[in-house]
Amino acid sequence: MSLKCKLGLHSWDGCKCSDCGKLHDVQHDWSKDCEKCSKCGKTRENHHDWDECYCSRCGKKKDHSLYVKEGELLCYNCKKLFKDELDYFDYLKYIEDINPRKYADKKSNDEINSLLDKITTASLFEELLLNTESNQVRARSIREIKNQDILLKFILSEPKPHQYYSDYYSIFTTFQSSDLLNYVFKYLDKVELLEILAKEHSSDDVRKDTMRHIEDVLNKNLIKQIETGQIKDQIALKDIYLNACEGDKKLRHHAIENINDQSILKEIYEKIASMSEYCKTTRNFVNDLLGDAGNIKPIIYKIKDDNLLEKIARDAAPKSYFGVMKKDYENLMRWSVARIKSQNILLKIIQEDDQITNSDLKETAFYSIKDKEVLKKLWKPDDKVFGSIHVAALLEYNSYILEKALNGSTEAVGCIKSEEDLAKVAIEGKGIGYMKAGSEKFYSDDDEDFNSKYVEGVQDKALKRIYDPALLEKVVNESKDRRIQEIAAKRLNIYKK
Repeated sequence: MSLKCKLGLHSWDGCKCSDCGKLHDVQHDWSKDCEKCSKCGKTRENHHDWDECYCSRCGKKKDHSLYVKEGELLCYNCKKLFKDELDYFDYLKYIEDINPRKYADKKSNDEINSLLDKITTASLFEELLLNTESNQVRARSIREIKNQDILLKFILSEPKPHQYYSDYYSIFTTFQSSDLLNYVFKYLDKVELLEILAKEHSSDDVRKDTMRHIEDVLNKNLIKQIETGQIKDQIALKDIYLNACEGDKKLRHHAIENINDQSILKEIYEKIASMSEYCKTTRNFVNDLLGDAGNIKPIIYKIKDDNLLEKIARDAAPKSYFGVMKKDYENLMRWSVARIKSQNILLKIIQEDDQITNSDLKETAFYSIKDKEVLKKLWKPDDKVFGSIHVAALLEYNSYILEKALNGSTEAVGCIKSEEDLAKVAIEGKGIGYMKAGSEKFYSDDDEDFNSKYVEGVQDKALKRIYDPALLEKVVNESKDRRIQEIAAKRLNIYKK
């Protein structure tokens, strides 16, 4: 210190001695900042004269108060428009999600999405994912990030990634899954990274969910290999199918739809047929045999071996009477029989003793026979099944059909081919129409309303199928039923016109 300063004769430059640097609390320099002296650094509060975002005294600017309007980022005070994606990044990094319990501001969320649409740099989305607190921004960042290592880093840093989605459910239009973890799983499919997550995450639930996701990813990879023809080996497809019978439905369907080897199909059936009806594998296999909304076609359509189809039908027949899947087994029995082409196998089933063969199976087999010579051998006019109208029509036993129709069989009327025979039934047929129970006294001029409560007899049904005016006139002249005469007359007038 100079002698002059020791004697108190300082060379003051405002609040600071230019020789020794001593300070005194006068003549501070507030020209560059109204609240901080540029010479000594002393501070004070509330001395700026703000004009929007700038001080009119010192020219200092304060942080902008930002908001989004019509997809643009603006300052409330100075109305400055920000167009750089770094500005969008700085704004989005610190925003908070709207609490839907207080207000549901969908517009605000749309505005946030409009800013996210303007960010194109991948590294900015990575920074947002790892640093923002907004789940809306996180969800969009997850969708845009291609680097799966970043997704892994994010999930590993989240102790409870299941909790977020439920807190903000009503505003997350971008979320398609139940929580943040499942949303990440949509884009994280590298098995080696998932194995790290399953091993290192602190949450037991996350580790368990990750193991399930790994299985899903492996199944999807198998499906892709099957679709692209990388897996064609029938034995490999059989193993994939059997292993998937307890799990992935899509994988099961893709595998079985590419198996065409009849011996492999037989092996699959025999392996599963021995299992309990209550076993999930058995239930899934029966569903696959019959087909469902997820199947391109049922397995039963792929089986060409009549002997295997017979075995499936025989196995299913006794189960169609009881059990939780009796309807499925009934359908399986009927579908299998319907696919059998060998008339001899069908005949063998029919001719077996009733104590050996299920009656429904025999009846189904009988109706599947198309060979007329075989049907003629089985024909029994007085038998409920072997003397059915259906068989008589196949054998063209027209006199038998006419006899049944005249005696009141509406099914027989539907099998009559000759209009002359139809006219005879309309005139002489027994079994007139009647009103449904509870509507006997009902009458309406509205034909549609009346017909909805009227059950047609053989005469009505026969008359409807007569188009020859001469035969209609015959019905008018010879019928003893006034109502039939009137209906026939109306139809005759229509054809005359």
